[in-house]
Amino acid sequence: MRGRVSVPSFLVMGKVHELRLRHNRFVNDLNSNVEIALETVNEQITDINRGQLLQSENALGEPLFNEKTKSTKLTPAYAKRTGKTTPNLYLKGDFQGDMFSDFRLPNEYYIQSEDPKQGFLMKMYKNIFGIAKKNQRIAQFITTTAIMKRYKREVYVEIS
Repeated sequence: MRGRVSVPSFLVMGKVHELRLRHNRFVNDLNSNVEIALETVNEQITDINRGQLLQSENALGEPLFNEKTKSTKLTPAYAKRTGKTTPNLYLKGDFQGDMFSDFRLPNEYYIQSEDPKQGFLMKMYKNIFGIAKKNQRIAQFITTTAIMKRYKREVYVEIS
């Protein structure tokens, strides 16, 4: 005697056609769907960049290098004043608090800060915005998961 197996609702006669239509709509508007999905994880991606800076690393995964002092260490006077030995671009939090990411398709994103010190810090340290290679897998996981969630929401919703 065999047990009954319930068939997922989208496989019931006539529903496969509706599923295909939803899939095609999603794919035909893929760039827009991906952009919408990525907007939901902007802050998480920005947090990866913030974390790098707090660890005194740039977007290449290298120590923050001060172009003026030609060093990865803070000057003794500044180190004494801040209680740090290496730069992390965090003094009061304005610069990092004003950081954000934006995705431009296809295959492009940028991270920046609305803080007025951005230009100065970019010249002083270079390569401060971006995801270092060692963090790209987690960023890829975050973004891929967001896209998959959107796909599931748009395509696999209950079909009546």
